[in-house]
Amino acid sequence: MKAERGSTFLIASLVIASGWATICPAALADEIQQSRMVTTDGSTQTETTTTTSSGTTDLNAPSAINEPSMMVGAIGNRRELLEQLISDELAKGHLSEAQAANLRAQLDAQKATATKVTTTNVTTYKVLPMATDLDAISARLQTYSPTVKVTPLIVQNRFFVAEGKYVDMNDLLYRRLGLEAKISRAMVYGQLNSLQAADLRAQLDLIASEEASFRSGNGGGLSDREAKRLYTEYDRVGSRIDHLISTSRIHVIE
Repeated sequence: MKAERGSTFLIASLVIASGWATICPAALADEIQQSRMVTTDGSTQTETTTTTSSGTTDLNAPSAINEPSMMVGAIGNRRELLEQLISDELAKGHLSEAQAANLRAQLDAQKATATKVTTTNVTTYKVLPMATDLDAISARLQTYSPTVKVTPLIVQNRFFVAEGKYVDMNDLLYRRLGLEAKISRAMVYGQLNSLQAADLRAQLDLIASEEASFRSGNGGGLSDREAKRLYTEYDRVGSRIDHLISTSRIHVIE
């Protein structure tokens, strides 16, 4: 069974005015999952997952790497970079005061969430919203100031842990990623408020807890029935997100 593929930002580099800068994307961690780290030249450093005949990661193949300090540091570095870019673009006249204030408010909200996550309690499900929030803010900054392009922390089903290295996410985790990204984008564009986003993410966390319970009683894997139940619950949350967005009357700062 495969997860529905959502849209992703496919920006390949960071460009700041006249020069290029390289960003090291964040790592991914989860205490209940193992890892599959692959380098861009195709070599595999750590292989504990399997793939289906179609090439996608199997649901019963966990996909994470336990590098919490690397992840937390990269998330913080990305946030600092965006704060600097906002200041720079405002100074250059590429952003209005209202646009800069809107982006900074989003970063402040993301920082408040991130401060609750440390290297000792970080998990895949805690890092996903942090990464998707920052990716959405980066994309919004680019719409305001097209001269700035920021490499996403997550591209398709790959979470980059270092330059040239990434972790594949399994289909179930990728389904949640799509929902997290939709929540993040809706928040940045003013289609969801913070309370709505928190409620939706609490529902996603309950599904994650249910998945963990299934895996703990099934040797780390999932039965077809369990996987179907989780997908159905994710679909319900997805429908709720779509409903809230379609009925939103929140003003969006252009």
